[in-house]
Amino acid sequence: MIAGNNSSHIDYCTERLSSRPFVIEIDITTNQTIDKSWKLQDLELEDAIADIYDKLYHTTRFSDYMYRSFVSLISETTQTGETVLELACGTATITQMLQQSRSDLKCHCMDLSEGMLRIASKRCPDCTRSDMENLPYHDNVFGTVVVHSALHHFPNLDKIFFEVKRVLQKGGHVIIQEPNKKTLQKVLSLRVLNFVAQSLGIKRYPDLSYLETGQPSEHHGLLDMEKVVDSLAKTGFEITKADPVFYSSAYFRQLDSRVTHEAGKLADRFYIRKFHGGYMFHVLATSPV
Repeated sequence: MIAGNNSSHIDYCTERLSSRPFVIEIDITTNQTIDKSWKLQDLELEDAIADIYDKLYHTTRFSDYMYRSFVSLISETTQTGETVLELACGTATITQMLQQSRSDLKCHCMDLSEGMLRIASKRCPDCTRSDMENLPYHDNVFGTVVVHSALHHFPNLDKIFFEVKRVLQKGGHVIIQEPNKKTLQKVLSLRVLNFVAQSLGIKRYPDLSYLETGQPSEHHGLLDMEKVVDSLAKTGFEITKADPVFYSSAYFRQLDSRVTHEAGKLADRFYIRKFHGGYMFHVLATSPV
């Protein structure tokens, strides 16, 4: 557990895991090693980029818009004074934004990466080191569980959603935003607008991909929204929302221009309807009462 601004985590964490750091247990004498080696590979990558993570992913107009849209969905769904858990929080950007708009919420964060949690602990009042497939919390303690851009690291979503259902209160919500496998097509009109914008001298954000070190595991990839919906339904959740989001706004995400960003936002709904896809998707589901 990473110390935060309060010590209330003992009310939520199980005694078994709150008393010691979380450890991935790997039996190198069995095939379980094959199942979990990818997790260690992703963990190594996350630790390596923790200090530059915000610079890599949180610096453009689009990224701010994407995160704030997700935070708005969380804020609209949660009740006054609710206890919220962010899974795989990274640097806790989502929780930080949520607390800025909803100071009444009691926020908790968890992540497996110690590097990420060093930064997250400055933004979230309670951070715990853990794995999404084995959450160190008591049953029925959270009103809402949120996860942003993390499920696509995992080959088996059922394990995660069974754990989420266990720690959620009856009738609680899980709110998801993930990169969409049915992503952006090469739309001629958007390609032309993108070309014209650059011809007029609109700058692009600098490409910082060279700062990344290491390679994610083979499980790291875009997700089918239907796969997430099916897994949630299989584990007993009721689906209340499942929609692709961000199309033209994402298409122009590398352009450092307010004009192209606002134009992309205005056209998003049209392109999402036309192509039945989007850069990301939202899923909102409710735990059985």
